[in-house]
Amino acid sequence: NGASPCLAVAPLSTSPCPRRVPMCYAENRAVAEREGAPQLIVEAMNTFPDDANVQLKSCWAIAGLSGDFADELCNIGAVVAILHALDRTEDYSLRSVIIRCLSSLCQAGACARVARSNDAQPKVQRGSELGSEA
Repeated sequence: NGASPCLAVAPLSTSPCPRRVPMCYAENRAVAEREGAPQLIVEAMNTFPDDANVQLKSCWAIAGLSGDFADELCNIGAVVAILHALDRTEDYSLRSVIIRCLSSLCQAGACARVARSNDAQPKVQRGSELGSEA
């Protein structure tokens, strides 16, 4: 029906605390799956690596999708894209969203293994330390 995949995650995009929970509405899951939302989001992160707004919104969307699409997100490179975003920013608010997104996504075992193999722990630690300096 031409619905935007962004509409599928809109109800969760303003959530103050992203968690790995289902998207709540079956129709949202169906639209996200049909429109390829996980792939589109990861592609946006990789296409616009220096656009803080794209990185921020993508991380919120991934956190919202992680309950239903964690394995797919992991398989298409979401963890690596998130870690690259973490490496590229010094902005505290963006880093905090990225870290929460990574935490939400890595509740799935495969994603946690990908995160570990890409040295996520020191990157997250650095992100936390940068926030404490403010």
